[in-house]
Amino acid sequence: MVMRRSALVVAVVAALVLPFVIGVAQASATTLQKLSTATQPIQSPEMADCGDPFVGYNQGWYSSEFGRTDECLNNTNYITGRDGIAPNDYYGETRGFFSFWMGRVSGRVSAAKLVIPRGNCPDAQGDDVVETLNVWNVSTDAVTLNDGLEPGPSPNTFADLGSGTKFASKQVSTVQGSTMTPNVAVQLNSAAITAINQARGKNYLSFGMALSTLTHDAPEEVFGCTGLLPVNLSLTIG
Repeated sequence: MVMRRSALVVAVVAALVLPFVIGVAQASATTLQKLSTATQPIQSPEMADCGDPFVGYNQGWYSSEFGRTDECLNNTNYITGRDGIAPNDYYGETRGFFSFWMGRVSGRVSAAKLVIPRGNCPDAQGDDVVETLNVWNVSTDAVTLNDGLEPGPSPNTFADLGSGTKFASKQVSTVQGSTMTPNVAVQLNSAAITAINQARGKNYLSFGMALSTLTHDAPEEVFGCTGLLPVNLSLTIG
């Protein structure tokens, strides 16, 4: 009788403890991987004309008026919004982009977030304290996106950075400087996770940014003075 009771106790304890042990094992099986726009920089022969030093970050911006005017150091800035008062603002609306090399991502991704440096401009970037930032899929291939050598405006590419499948939406403060957190973390949705898993182990994956709360009557922008600050993509594997 004692042996039967002991066996029963062992069975009950195992039934209670085993799911916990399995849960811990599954949790410990997940890993984190960080990608950067500074990894595997895209550099065409034309980019070699940028001079020394050349910062090979896979990031930049397009404007509604001029497209991507060149791909050199000054255009690794991913400023997004409007930096002047319409209709006399020089660049019109700007939209930022990032490209990440996915070739070393082998495991299945279950979660992802962009970690975007806010920028080191010392003052506020507009009259509105908060803007709505949307992150979009980009169908333009990464080489063309980063090269940006089309003469004059690039309306198709500019539109691509602010349309299609939405990967995230976040309220972002326009205030920059030492009083703010240095990075903006943007959690990506299930559509983005699907795109990441489709691109893993293969090629580059690009993201576009646009503000959906522009009123076009005052400077409204985020991520100014970000030219030397690479963007990271943090992936949860497993």
